Amino acid sequence: MTLDLAGFAIVGSGTGFGLRIDRGGADGATIIGGVAGARGELVGFGTGVLAPNSTCLSRIEHLAVKGSHADGLRLRGEGVMLVDVSTNDNGREGLHISGRGGRMVDVEAAGNRASGMRVRSHGTI
Repeated sequence: MTLDLAGFAIVGSGTGFGLRIDRGGADGATIIGGVAGARGELVGFGTGVLAPNSTCLSRIEHLAVKGSHADGLRLRGEGVMLVDVSTNDNGREGLHISGRGGRMVDVEAAGNRASGMRVRSHGTI
């Protein structure tokens, strides 16, 4: 399953989830915000992205998550790949990831109330 925001923004009202991924098919879901230099955005939710199951998400790329009341991204994953992701000005963690493995490339966090990034996964690069 792939969700492509094509560079657009999804704007919330401060509650709920921008994206909650419970199942992502055999290979896990892929979220494509946009292209390099033109990220898609999730703005102003309770939590920007929630993926609570270890096999539901495989990749997020070119996405900006900002202004969430709680966490920007809260992920539990096995080998999740994050490419060109920013998480700014969120009420708790910018990024909270747990699980096993995974890669983060060009991931940034700034202005979050708690930690910018909390990585609690074994083998994340």
